[in-house]
Amino acid sequence: MQLRKILVFVLLFSDIFPASSQDIKFLIAKGNQLYSAGNYEEAINTWEELTESVYEAAPVYYNLGNAYFKSNKIAPAILNFERAKLLAPHDKDINYNLELARTYVVDKIDELPEVFYLIWYKNIVQLFSSNTWAILALIALVVFLILFSIYLYAKGYSVKKTMFWLSALFLFIWLGAFAFSCSGRKLITDHNKAIVFSPSVTVKSSPDESGTGLFVIHEGTKVTVVDELNEWTEIILTSGTKGWLLSSSIEKI
Repeated sequence: MQLRKILVFVLLFSDIFPASSQDIKFLIAKGNQLYSAGNYEEAINTWEELTESVYEAAPVYYNLGNAYFKSNKIAPAILNFERAKLLAPHDKDINYNLELARTYVVDKIDELPEVFYLIWYKNIVQLFSSNTWAILALIALVVFLILFSIYLYAKGYSVKKTMFWLSALFLFIWLGAFAFSCSGRKLITDHNKAIVFSPSVTVKSSPDESGTGLFVIHEGTKVTVVDELNEWTEIILTSGTKGWLLSSSIEKI
């Protein structure tokens, strides 16, 4: 996914591929015009062309979510709002529209409370994009190397002491920023979340039709993918309940 984002950056801002850049901008503008005119289905088809190629951006997924919502297609709307949120987790419009779309989901599932330190860690990771954390890590590493070099060659005790502690500080910053970058990338690239697309699905105790029906979930419900076997997928709900359903009934975020 990161490679695809880099390619998009080059396409948009480099004169090497002017035709591709123009095509992307044209499709975005065309989708916007169709949406403004109320032609939601055509706008969806136009923006889907972008997401199916190399273009991934929170505004496009957000617009897709809005177009699907206007077309009364709740599951695709939630799917695209979720994809937009992965790329822009703190965007107020994305979060508001996602919560609005979720009110149309039949299943109201209580979530297990997340451990507080995991919430704090995730909030820190999502302060910046993984690329921004990577840049900060690189800067911290360069500063660390400079300070540590000064420490090695300095002769005065006070200077060596100061450089040692400053270099230790930037080493810590480098390690932290690197870890946050990796975690941020994992949040985006780990496709273990999915949205139910079938009107209703019977979740079974085993990956076969003869398995015991455990419970029923409906279109738009968000699940976590645990395992996959042939055409079956094991899922777990936010409440902690687990079971198997047909892979064709869900779409991964």
